[in-house]
Amino acid sequence: MKFVRRLMALSLAFVGLMLCQMTQVQAAAQTQKADFEVQPILPDEQEDLSLNYFNMSLAQGQTKKIEMRIQNFTDHAITVHSDLRNSMTQVGGGVSFQANTKGLDPSLKVPFTKIAKLDKKSETIKLAAQETKILKMTVKMPEDRTNGMIYGDWHFIEYLHKKGGQSSVGSNYAYSVGVALKGQHYKVYPELKYDKTEAMIYRRHAAMGIKIRNTQPMVINKVSAKAVVSKEGLFSSKHVYTTSNQSVAPNSVLTLPQC
Repeated sequence: MKFVRRLMALSLAFVGLMLCQMTQVQAAAQTQKADFEVQPILPDEQEDLSLNYFNMSLAQGQTKKIEMRIQNFTDHAITVHSDLRNSMTQVGGGVSFQANTKGLDPSLKVPFTKIAKLDKKSETIKLAAQETKILKMTVKMPEDRTNGMIYGDWHFIEYLHKKGGQSSVGSNYAYSVGVALKGQHYKVYPELKYDKTEAMIYRRHAAMGIKIRNTQPMVINKVSAKAVVSKEGLFSSKHVYTTSNQSVAPNSVLTLPQC
């Protein structure tokens, strides 16, 4: 079977750093009010104090302590877990995050989790009723000049439990606060490169995935794409995938699925 892979169209428009994913502190979808809330304590290096995520310019080799306020709004004790995650691009587009570095694009020289570390007391947070605490993270910028941006998030989750001790995934409370660290040479233009087309499983179905790499340390926003995978021969076929208004993380892979 011979496949002819063609990327029919890929139109891009990027508007800098102001991603909707980064401008909101997002909670997991819930019908009831969350037990806790987090609020970033914006440092002097913050570029825009009107934002509710960290958007900072740091010098080469600079070490910076970043703080977050967390508050328990309930009348009972709760336990919240937090971790740091690297930005990546979901299948079909959209910025997401992962705690490890497995599968990240090789063009990503400095993952966020390599230069940022939580204080030990900020990993598992036990809060009494109505208690507020200040959490801390330390960022150590690379000694070499940083181009573009290093992007990750500070993630919080409270695991709720059903009777019998079984975790209820659907009712966990979670927050994500973006951390965007601007390098000394910030104005780097994104660059998309076709990588390959390979078989994949998408939504439990066999599919072909067209992989496109953003090899530069800069977010791309407002991405629209149309991709086609066609098969030549007696039983020729053509599969089209379109997406619009998506975002692509710095130094990441955008996979366009063809079912």
